[in-house]
Amino acid sequence: MPVTTEAKPVTTEELSSIPSEVHTQLDGITTYQLIAIALGVSTVLSIVFNSVLFNEFYVKLKSLKVNVSFYIYYHLLLSDLILSVLCAPFSVFVYAKGGAEKVDHTVDSNKWLLSYCNISGFAYNVISKITVQLILILSLDRWLTIFYPQIHRNYITVSRYRKIIIFLWLYAIFGILLILNDNIHYIVHYI
Repeated sequence: MPVTTEAKPVTTEELSSIPSEVHTQLDGITTYQLIAIALGVSTVLSIVFNSVLFNEFYVKLKSLKVNVSFYIYYHLLLSDLILSVLCAPFSVFVYAKGGAEKVDHTVDSNKWLLSYCNISGFAYNVISKITVQLILILSLDRWLTIFYPQIHRNYITVSRYRKIIIFLWLYAIFGILLILNDNIHYIVHYI
């Protein structure tokens, strides 16, 4: 016969006794600082390697006759580079300060922080939307290539893919702008 245990409701006093900043000390370094260091290193590496790859892709894009899926990879790389440049440094800053509750969000003290927070949140939402859409288009391209090669050869052209990708970028940007215009509050989770 299984033993059942009933969950005891948590009282307000028990919740208030939990410290708001839960971290461990490791030779004087908090968990937030360790996360900031790890994010900082990964951000720098991501910016450097994405820039090198972006340059290589751009050179090949201009000099060689490339296949259609190359353009999708190129724009996935571009979206990753934008994410590395605009969003990741803000996450490093927040963790270096000790978490979001430690950052001063008042408009008078940090106007640059408030505007950068908005730009970073906008970029994060646009990039997450465009990445999913580009992966979907890449999957459809692979599906057409495998199951309907004649249709893929005859109808899928570089110029059509350029138009589709431009439409996807505009759709992602204006979709997020419409959400912001309607004053819908959105939550951006930083890793």
